[in-house]
Amino acid sequence: AVSFGNGIKRAEHATSLICGMYPDIVGIQERQTIIKTEITDVLKKSGYSVVDEYRTDTTSSGILSCTPIFYNPQKFELVENSSSNGNLAHGTFVFANSYQTTNQTISKTKIYTKSLSWAVLKNKASGQLVLAMNTHFAVHTDSYTNYTSKDAVRDRAKNAEQTLAKMSQVFAKFGN
Repeated sequence: AVSFGNGIKRAEHATSLICGMYPDIVGIQERQTIIKTEITDVLKKSGYSVVDEYRTDTTSSGILSCTPIFYNPQKFELVENSSSNGNLAHGTFVFANSYQTTNQTISKTKIYTKSLSWAVLKNKASGQLVLAMNTHFAVHTDSYTNYTSKDAVRDRAKNAEQTLAKMSQVFAKFGN
C-alpha cells in the first residue's frame, strides 16, 4: 500500500473510510496507477460500480491522475452515452487551465494532472436523474516549479468555469 509518509496507508485508509460509511456516490482524486487497482478492487468487492474514465493521455513513468466516480448499483444505474444524448451522459476531460509538469526521464513529456469527471445516474426507485461530478482543480505546492499561487488562483477560476460549462451542457440535454 502507498503511504502518506506518516505511516497512514493511503489506499487502505481511504477504502476503509468509504466502505465504513458506504455513501451512495463517492469521488476520489489522486488515484494514480500505484493505488488505482487496489482502491478499485476493494470498492468493487464492497458492492460499488465505477464510472472509470481513467485518463490515458497523461501516462508517464507511472504518473497518472484521474477523478473516478463510484456509485451504489443497488440504488443507481449509469445512463449510457449515445448519439441521442450527445455522449454527454458520462465522461472525463483534462482542464485546459492547470499546471503542467515535465517528466525529465521520459522525453520531457508534459503531464496534465487536473480533471473533471461526470456521470448521469438514474435512481432505480424514483427514476430521477442525478448528475455526479468529481473535480480536481489546480493547486499550488512547492513541488511545481514556475507555478505560483497567483497562477493557481487564476487556473482554479478557469477550472470552475469549465465545470459550470459542462454542467450546463449536461443539464441542457437531461434537464435539471
